[in-house]
Amino acid sequence: MDPLEYLQALRRRWPIILVVVAVAGLLAWLTTPPAESVPEERFFTATHTLYDDPTETSQRDIGLDTIALLATTGEIPQRVADELGADVNPAVLASEVEVTPDQGLGTLTVSAQDDDGEQAAELANTFAEEILSFVDERDQVRREEQLERLTTERQDLEEEIRALDDDIADADEGSSAEELARADRDALLNRYRITSEQLDEVERAQVTGSGIVTLEAAVPVPETTGGIQVPRDLGTRLSVGILLGLLLGAGLAMFIDRIDTKIRARRDAERAFRLPVVTEVPKLASQATHHQIITSTQPASYAAESYRILRLSLQMAPKWLARQRGETTGNGEAPTEVQVVLVTSAGAGEGKTTTVANVAASFAEIGKRVLVIDADFRNAQQHRYFGVPRSPGVTEFLTRGVRRPALASLTQETNVPGVEILTNGTFVDNPGELIGPDQDLIAQARQLADIVVVDAGPVLAVNDPSALMPQADAVVVVARSGATTEESATRTAELLARTEAPVVGVALTAVPRSASGQPYYAQLRSVPGPARRWRSPATAQGAPGGGGER
Repeated sequence: MDPLEYLQALRRRWPIILVVVAVAGLLAWLTTPPAESVPEERFFTATHTLYDDPTETSQRDIGLDTIALLATTGEIPQRVADELGADVNPAVLASEVEVTPDQGLGTLTVSAQDDDGEQAAELANTFAEEILSFVDERDQVRREEQLERLTTERQDLEEEIRALDDDIADADEGSSAEELARADRDALLNRYRITSEQLDEVERAQVTGSGIVTLEAAVPVPETTGGIQVPRDLGTRLSVGILLGLLLGAGLAMFIDRIDTKIRARRDAERAFRLPVVTEVPKLASQATHHQIITSTQPASYAAESYRILRLSLQMAPKWLARQRGETTGNGEAPTEVQVVLVTSAGAGEGKTTTVANVAASFAEIGKRVLVIDADFRNAQQHRYFGVPRSPGVTEFLTRGVRRPALASLTQETNVPGVEILTNGTFVDNPGELIGPDQDLIAQARQLADIVVVDAGPVLAVNDPSALMPQADAVVVVARSGATTEESATRTAELLARTEAPVVGVALTAVPRSASGQPYYAQLRSVPGPARRWRSPATAQGAPGGGGER
């Protein structure tokens, strides 16, 4: 579809878009909470940053990953709960903070989030302080244990050395016992020296803590929530709702239009019927024009001119049909006249009967003697258009056999000068058996008028049109915009092709009033009189009996 077709589809489906927009706006209005009930939702994040200072002397034997694990399990959450005096399970407090180590930077961040900024900062700072305290205490305990162990070990070595000194003194000089005791004493002295050095080193070390220090204390910072925020004020919600409704409505309209197979424009009809569209009749007001012949009652209207375009197409049809078939007369020229015109449609209610009445009137306008034959036995309506009784008519002619009356005796004068009508006649139970290829209805009708216009039934509903088509000079198929489907059009085209009917083209009725050319006729008025003139609306208002639109 090109952009123009998209716009036309949206225009056709505007009620759908309007309903969706209205529903979206209503939902936006109904779901908007009162202004006084809308709390201001603000969250704060507070982050305390700890730093593993390499310049600090530390005896710490655990890394940042282990400290991060200990921060939210075991003793530290309990210390925080005790410090804050909160009657909350320590595990709940631990779930409200996030401790993240970074080995590359040597940092440990403690973050807390709350709708109260001060509480968030207090929680993060308390956890950080308890982490420092826990790690410092753990290192201090470890140092004291190390001092105690080395001191005890050195004392034990001193006692063992004194015992060996006594053994050496008691042993004979130069004996193997003396030599063995001296060797053991030397080994103990070496161990004593190492232990003493280790003890002195631990005692001399100025340990100030675990080596982890506070780089930045926690400060509450308003949290910026990412993504699309739901508006809370009525004006914004209505605007967003209407915009979303427009988008959704347009999408729904396009979807429905795509699955709708009804013919709406010339291009659709020509593609489905595989025939040219010979005229486009605008949509008429059904109440104002019910059973009216627009060509006679509103001769200057755009609709009347559309039927005249169809008449012109029928007048030119012989040459076109002859070229299609490769036929010529003896002098090499194609036939130049159409006498019998059959009008049919795919289904009921597509404007076939109205088209017949108006085409007949348009032929009468140019001085032709016209005979209308109502051969739609299931839904005969032509007598209503021309204001005559329904019978006698076609059924009386076809059912009397050899005693049937002359066709001329069954025709009636109409309220349209130059037009006579052979109505449908009395209703019969078996109309399908009336029309056959051996009937001479059309042959006799040719003797009574210059132009014979036959109103036949719908080709997909009854077989009557198929029996009459071989006797017609031209066939017109009527389709209604917004009613005829592509499937029925395709089936009609296939049936016409099988019967080899002389189809001139499609008359598309009920075309939207935006059809090109119609605005021109809306600007002019016809002035009746001996000589027809065209004037602007302002001039025509002063003329007696101003005519219809053109």
